[in-house]
Amino acid sequence: MNRNVFFDFDGTLADTAPGIVNSLEYTSETLGLPQLGENEYATMIGPAFRQGFARLYPNIDQQTLTQAEQLFFQHYFDYGLTQVAFYPHIFETLSRLQQTGYSLHIVSGEPENIIQRLWDNFDLDKYFTGHFGSVNGEVVRVDKPDILKYAVGQANAYEAQNIMVGDRYTDIVGGIQNQMDTIGVTYGFGDKKELQDAQATALVSEPTELTRSVLQISAKYE
Repeated sequence: MNRNVFFDFDGTLADTAPGIVNSLEYTSETLGLPQLGENEYATMIGPAFRQGFARLYPNIDQQTLTQAEQLFFQHYFDYGLTQVAFYPHIFETLSRLQQTGYSLHIVSGEPENIIQRLWDNFDLDKYFTGHFGSVNGEVVRVDKPDILKYAVGQANAYEAQNIMVGDRYTDIVGGIQNQMDTIGVTYGFGDKKELQDAQATALVSEPTELTRSVLQISAKYE
């Protein structure tokens, strides 16, 4: 049986907070919206942009929300990607999972052009078979369950053993809705309670714990 691990990007593979927060500050300032501060903006990392931004600015209209989405992603593409920092030992962990026989994939709420830029800049094809985002041309996949469903289809992984790894409740919900075991990482932007409440199969506190957790889950099916 094929074995796949699907990884969220922000807060799971890399710390992207500085670039995302800076782009949110730029977006709100450009639109004349109140500046909410780093801690509030950081809560947006993970959920879909429109959902998170509307939660922070509940009185925003749909036209302004669309403008905010465009401003944010363009600024993040142009400037924010230079501030991405991969977590310590994450590449060693990915290599070990590869060597153990897993196919690895990135499943992100970011648009495909952003994931492609990261893919190219950091030679991520050394570790991952595929990458899947929220927007690809005219096609929009709104939330993590939809993106993950698309990724499973593209990876031809319907009959495979699949595991979803992420740091926010949206990742866990996405995995569960796609009949996957899930691993919540507490070193990212979510916390232990959020991931437990979402009913993650397992939790890890460091990237170095991921290989063991994946193997323990896989052992249930042997």
